Amino acid sequence: MKDSKILTLKTNYRSTDKIVTLLNFFLPKSAIPKELNATQQGTQKPVVIIAKDDEEEAQKVVQIIEKHSAQGYTYKDIAVLSRKSDYLYNVQRKLRKRQIPYVNYSDKRIKDQAYIKDMISFLKIFQNPFDSIAWYRILVNIEGIDDEVAFRVMNVLRDFQNPLDAFFEMSVSNCDLALLKQVFKDSMDKLHYEQLKTFYENFCKSTISQKYEIKNKLSEIDRNIQKLITFASGYFSNKDFIDDITLASDILSLGNPDNLDISNTDAITLSTVHQAVGKEWKIIFILGVNLGDFPDSRSVQESLLDEEERILYTAISRAEEILYISQSQWHKREDNPHKDLPDFVEKLPNDLIEKV
Repeated sequence: MKDSKILTLKTNYRSTDKIVTLLNFFLPKSAIPKELNATQQGTQKPVVIIAKDDEEEAQKVVQIIEKHSAQGYTYKDIAVLSRKSDYLYNVQRKLRKRQIPYVNYSDKRIKDQAYIKDMISFLKIFQNPFDSIAWYRILVNIEGIDDEVAFRVMNVLRDFQNPLDAFFEMSVSNCDLALLKQVFKDSMDKLHYEQLKTFYENFCKSTISQKYEIKNKLSEIDRNIQKLITFASGYFSNKDFIDDITLASDILSLGNPDNLDISNTDAITLSTVHQAVGKEWKIIFILGVNLGDFPDSRSVQESLLDEEERILYTAISRAEEILYISQSQWHKREDNPHKDLPDFVEKLPNDLIEKV
């Protein structure tokens, strides 16, 4: 438009000067050049958390949350953000163990996917072989077993002292139970997360392939199931894992958090960066700034590094007073296929940050 002008906003009223300095450093290359000025003064530089692995990363984050709580910050002053929602699960588990309230805004809860429910049902049968719903979810994946046949099988099994042993001796007309029987037998003496892997690789994967023919969908399903197996490996027992992931009374299980009125709830926020846009907290943790994950490997391969820089910039800008950025050294191992990708943490100037 003729005589129009571009006005660049250069004053940041939200974040401290220490955080704004980091924002200026991380301004995406594709953005309009500008130097933000802060109106708020702070005493703490942004902190980089270096952990040996994802488990220790979550442990350190929760310990720091407890420290800030003791200093007088409320839980709703604090948010844990991640480029990918699966990084939030370890923190979620540790918060629950410490009975620290939280709300998970992550964009998709993998446990609500049908194929994930099937995987968990397999473990539930080992935990409680009389669980009819778990049996139903598994049985209907077998060709020739519809709802009516599944209910007949379940009615027979529950009359036995050990339904699993009874299943091994059972036959159903026009149905081949041999594969499922073998998968159960192969899983008997394994740890719960190994049982999940056995069920997926030897039974569930083939049924999923028949249901979802789109290659991209199959890749997404595989990634989600691998996340589930990794998540399960963090639990001591099958019972602990099932109790935690199916806990119905938790605020996480109340459906879409966007529909919840949590204005009066003092709880930690767990969220993807995308869902944090437009929001702000006094203390921000940015999880999983790891090679191949943040920046995302696919984005880098598609020459979209600027977009990843923009997402990190957005995450940093959500912090008002205190900012933490965390990285797991496990992702820098030699056999990581993404070890040569850009490293946002290494890019940080030492004079702008502290490390713990």
